Amino acid sequence: MEMTDMNATLNPAPKPADVNGGAMRDVNSKKSPFGVFRTLFESGRANDFEAMADTIDEDCEWTMMPNMKTFKGKNAVVENVQVGQTRL
Repeated sequence: MEMTDMNATLNPAPKPADVNGGAMRDVNSKKSPFGVFRTLFESGRANDFEAMADTIDEDCEWTMMPNMKTFKGKNAVVENVQVGQTRL
């Protein structure tokens, strides 16, 4: 047995994680990171704050890049976006 064959046998490459039933690989799935971001973005643009809240976990922490202000929890994040929308 060659050394490369032995390494493959002793240390097999890890298999891709099967997260959300494979939804992580499906960019059209609402459970994939892309789908969650798209729902979050589109609901914000449409001022659909209920749909936005449905994409955010209760333990979410959202940090604004310009000033590094952090909003903790779903309600604080959604409220921040609502306030920001009224300023546009």
